[in-house]
Amino acid sequence: MIEDGLAHRFAERGIRLIVNLEEPGEHPWCGPGITASGFSYTPDKFIKAGVGYLHAPWKDMACPPFPTMLSIVQSISVVIGRRQKVAVHCHAGLGRTGLVIACYLVAANSLAAADAVAVVRAMRPGSLQTRKQEVYVAEFQRFVRGDATNGSQEQAPLLAGQYSPEGAWIYRIQDLASYACLLCSVCCNRRRRPIAC
Repeated sequence: MIEDGLAHRFAERGIRLIVNLEEPGEHPWCGPGITASGFSYTPDKFIKAGVGYLHAPWKDMACPPFPTMLSIVQSISVVIGRRQKVAVHCHAGLGRTGLVIACYLVAANSLAAADAVAVVRAMRPGSLQTRKQEVYVAEFQRFVRGDATNGSQEQAPLLAGQYSPEGAWIYRIQDLASYACLLCSVCCNRRRRPIAC
């Protein structure tokens, strides 16, 4: 089966995480057919090949709550911090995918929102399909940098670190249980530099 070969090719090329932004059964008339998983591939086959899987769906052309995006960005950061690769996809690979990558660039690489959108669009023309998605990246930037003004969104529970005079990286963590993996990665980092979140 083609899918089995694809899973192994992902693993051979160093892809260690798939981030799937599609809702199950989305656009069932597209592609070679929808598997029991509700997608055009079976996530378990990738997991068995050594590729992690994160399913973080939201509606096409929409934007997720900031804590959802932050969790996605943090998961990507952990994998990239280990010098491994991540594959992010939605249905067409433009709107939701571009949004996640732009938000990752804002949070992990400290790019300004407009610069992150420009980088994503330069690499994949047509990305971030709506004005709402562009605005979201700017609002996410404020969220992760601690100056959120939108009363409906709370401040980011964890950001890339701040350097203290004592030479330690300080992280703001409100929900320790959901960030235990990331915290372990930070504590075990021997290069004494932060793992971007």
